[in-house]
Amino acid sequence: MVPAILLALLVALPCLLSFRLFAPTVSLGSILPGIPPSTAADQHDHQRNDAVLQFLPWELEVRRAFRQGHLPLWSDALGGGSDLWSNLQAQTLSPIAWLARPLPIQHFLLAEEMAKVTLGFLGAIVLATVLGIRRPWSLFGAASFALGGAVSPWVVFPHSSAVVWAPWVSAGIVVLTRRAHRSAIVATALATAALMLGGHPEVAVSGVALAAILGVSLQRRRRGLLRSLAAPALAGILGCLLASVQWIPLVATAQGSQRANDQRQETVQATGWFEGDHQRYLSGLLHPHPDLDGAVSPNPLSGARPGWSYPATVYLGISGLFGLSLLATRRPPRRFWPLLAFGGLTLLGLADFAPLETMLRSTPGLRLVEDSRFVPVGLLALSVCSAFGLQQVVRLESRRRHALALGATATASTLAGPPGFVLAGWAGLAAATTRPGRGSRGWIAVVAVVDLVGFAWFNQPRGRPGEFYSGSPLMDRLQAEQTVPGGPWRAVGHDFLAYPGVLSVYRVEDIRPHNPLAPQNQLDVLGAAFGYRPTSNAYFSAVRHLEHPLACFLGVRSILTNRYLPAIPGMERIDHDESPPFVLLRNACALPRWFFPAAVERVERQRILGWITAMRDPWTVAMEPDASVPIELNPRRDPVHIETTRPGYARLAFAPAPEASLLASSIPAAAGWRAFANEQRLATVTVNGAFLGVVVPRDVDRVEVRFEPPGFRWGAALATVAAACLLAIAFGRRGGRRVHAG
Repeated sequence: MVPAILLALLVALPCLLSFRLFAPTVSLGSILPGIPPSTAADQHDHQRNDAVLQFLPWELEVRRAFRQGHLPLWSDALGGGSDLWSNLQAQTLSPIAWLARPLPIQHFLLAEEMAKVTLGFLGAIVLATVLGIRRPWSLFGAASFALGGAVSPWVVFPHSSAVVWAPWVSAGIVVLTRRAHRSAIVATALATAALMLGGHPEVAVSGVALAAILGVSLQRRRRGLLRSLAAPALAGILGCLLASVQWIPLVATAQGSQRANDQRQETVQATGWFEGDHQRYLSGLLHPHPDLDGAVSPNPLSGARPGWSYPATVYLGISGLFGLSLLATRRPPRRFWPLLAFGGLTLLGLADFAPLETMLRSTPGLRLVEDSRFVPVGLLALSVCSAFGLQQVVRLESRRRHALALGATATASTLAGPPGFVLAGWAGLAAATTRPGRGSRGWIAVVAVVDLVGFAWFNQPRGRPGEFYSGSPLMDRLQAEQTVPGGPWRAVGHDFLAYPGVLSVYRVEDIRPHNPLAPQNQLDVLGAAFGYRPTSNAYFSAVRHLEHPLACFLGVRSILTNRYLPAIPGMERIDHDESPPFVLLRNACALPRWFFPAAVERVERQRILGWITAMRDPWTVAMEPDASVPIELNPRRDPVHIETTRPGYARLAFAPAPEASLLASSIPAAAGWRAFANEQRLATVTVNGAFLGVVVPRDVDRVEVRFEPPGFRWGAALATVAAACLLAIAFGRRGGRRVHAG
């Protein structure tokens, strides 16, 4: 434990001893007023701005929900309204996030990093130890995992919050295949739940897959397959059931998401064994900063860093690479073959190996999977293998093979990128091979620590406190506009300004989703009106033509623009040049969140986007023909009074009408919305292609709308059953210290 904590403190040292902020804030100055444009041309932080545009705004919404005393099921501020619970990357139930959550938001990512390094390092040691690697050498494999490509390049991403639990799950499964202790069952189940809830679906799935492969391949044949796997299977199933409270809603939501739509349309375009030239990404295994496209990477010691790229995610350090090369000099034991196969397969997925990609994209259940995100768990497998390879350094009879392996690998590594420190590192390892035996550990330890800690420092964000969501008079004015009577109102940034998510930090509600799980029908409608069409490949998209009536329908009262962008007709300027060149506009025609439309037009689904493009009157809404809804709905212009509202709930009051009518809203029509009047369920419909409408029966004067993620109750019930089973296993009556599998 002490070495792990010391290693975490060493990694965090640059931020602990300076005014540097552990957040990539460099992008905020160009999209928000009041934040000085950054003078640091740090392309690396620009490429990782998801942390400040997505992850931290999501974290703030989660904190607000818990602080207000309710579960973060829905957010009004994100994406025009969004299902926050089903978004696994919001880390709602992530143990790593909960460890860091007591700290202020500006220190959240740094606290997470320290927890990740500690847990990942300890977990990898445990896994290496149960696989028979001696303790001094297991430390090297653990360092390659906790500081190398599996964690460091993803340190501000939720991927790393999940992957650090993978070694714990695999170690638990291996232990249970040998001997089924009650405590091991409970611990493995809890580690599995932590992995599943960690923050990223593909990482969680690949972590469970690695554990399952190890369990099957390492089971003791003399005991029989069922006897060996009964306890591991029980622990894994109970852990997955604990996580079902979030995974069932996730699976239900993902079906109609942007990611699902993009993956269904993607096809393999390969002229050889690999799609494009993505096999070049594998050069990141040889060098921390490989040359790409023939360009010379900048010297990392100069302070300049290359842009974000996949190769940065596969580096195991010089010592880890040397360990893998040593493993190739002799036939490894059977227990390491599954690890090598799994690690190699994930690297093929990263390189878009055409046969593998064709298989994945032709399988319906796997089309939603981004297989390149399996790489962090694959690097865990390779890190453990490298530790066993390094253990062979003490074998005196293998000196010649060690020298050949080192020479070949060192040559390939130095040719893959700028020699720099890499060449010095290989020289240090060469000195270690000339003195085989226990004395070689010190040389390898020095190279590993300097190399891997330097790699971790290199991948840390370099934010500045003054750039971290600073306030300004213009932002104060924008906030005040959202609280005027008749709201709640929304705001939007013109073009790429105030990119989705950041306005929620200031408690201002946006209309644009910035989330791979965003409903595709909502994005289609925004694309038809404003040209807003983000995809997995073109992740950022501009918003234009904000004079379109859909902006009024969505309740957009304020527009943040600047003097260099095209003028927006019909808008009133309300700022006083407080934060040039930014400009704040008011949209006087913004509609309330809930209203009775003046007219309802029946439009077929395939024609709805064309109808949106040609839209002229925001008070007229389109609705698909539906046999369950009356043909004629009474048009009315009565005001709707919001009696009570909170994220995911509203109680509305209005004058009763003698005929059925349609109550329309600009809330995205997620599957979990339900409407009630006097506790009787009302029919809900989709208006304008993506938004929630309620059919109000005659003589009804009050309606309640509630959001509950689809499958939430089933998931909660299954999680409760799993928790009860674990309590029974942990504290139930037992006749002895050991529980026999089967």
